[in-house]
Amino acid sequence: MSCQLEAILPCVLPAALRKILRSLPKTLDETYERILTGIPELHQEYARSLLQWIAFSKRRLTIDQAADTLAFDFTDPDKPRFNPDNCLRDSRDVLSVCSTLVILLPADRVSSPAEVQLAHSSVKDYLVSQRILQSAARYFHLNEALAHAAIAHACLAYCAQYHDAIHGIHPINSIYATAKRDIWPMSGAALLDYCVRSWMYHVHSVTAPPSHLVQSVTDLFSVCDVPEFLIQKTPFHTWAGLYNPLYDTQGPRWQTDKDTCFWKPPQPLCYAAEFGFTWLARTLLDNGADINAVQ
Repeated sequence: MSCQLEAILPCVLPAALRKILRSLPKTLDETYERILTGIPELHQEYARSLLQWIAFSKRRLTIDQAADTLAFDFTDPDKPRFNPDNCLRDSRDVLSVCSTLVILLPADRVSSPAEVQLAHSSVKDYLVSQRILQSAARYFHLNEALAHAAIAHACLAYCAQYHDAIHGIHPINSIYATAKRDIWPMSGAALLDYCVRSWMYHVHSVTAPPSHLVQSVTDLFSVCDVPEFLIQKTPFHTWAGLYNPLYDTQGPRWQTDKDTCFWKPPQPLCYAAEFGFTWLARTLLDNGADINAVQ
């Protein structure tokens, strides 16, 4: 209904209003089809990507996060890259990419960022349905497994680029400070928190992860061949410094090496077990991970 009201609101002339009312789609499917096919061709790729992120994200995205999802470059599907040059100058412009299918939710508190969501749950139902494949809006059809795989891969690529950006610049025991906007060259790090906390959810949502996604996860956890004095400079240590799911109520269950003064997160094998990634645990063991390592 809100999508149809948007078409009516600009009309002030009674004759024009009656004409529009007669031409309105009779069903929701027809309404969504008209909206999707009305998106300019140059925007369609970005609109589909944005709808995919919003439809399958683990939690609602803030408007800044949603805007930054449009900066990913999937020219090479196996190696997505976050391109800061593609970031929107004004995050609110993201609302115009998908016409009326994406709406802004006001912040609950003054300190809370505004979030975005689909205009109605029926939007997602239509996007994943077989019905859309029989319509002129078939380009916007979403496959749940492929969507989760794409989002997971993008999140892992973002984490890897964040590591590259800070590598050799900031000490690892100051990793939390490096998440601040003033020293993060890739936009404002709006997506950082989501990516480091949610990539495993999206990987879990794919029954049979594609090989390029498996490789990205494996690359993140591959530290067996890294000399001890370089462990703190690996993508794994950077990620674990930003988010360690092996927390208790008192804080992270990490060990401190008094000789090096570096935080030591649990072994990658612990995370593989925690996440239930048997394929990753098997790979780590095959590559020399010590199953008897003391944490």
